[in-house]
Amino acid sequence: MVEVVIAIAIGLIILTVLGPPIMNISPSSFLPADLTGGLLKDATTS
Repeated sequence: MVEVVIAIAIGLIILTVLGPPIMNISPSSFLPADLTGGLLKDATTS
């Protein structure tokens, strides 16, 4: 059970760090467009 929590935490960290560049290369097909746009806007303005 602890391993699952750690794996999820690591996955979230990786998504947070690598998410914006990956979405810049190829817009995500599994996220709503407005959510993806908001994330890209946050990444480009910060």
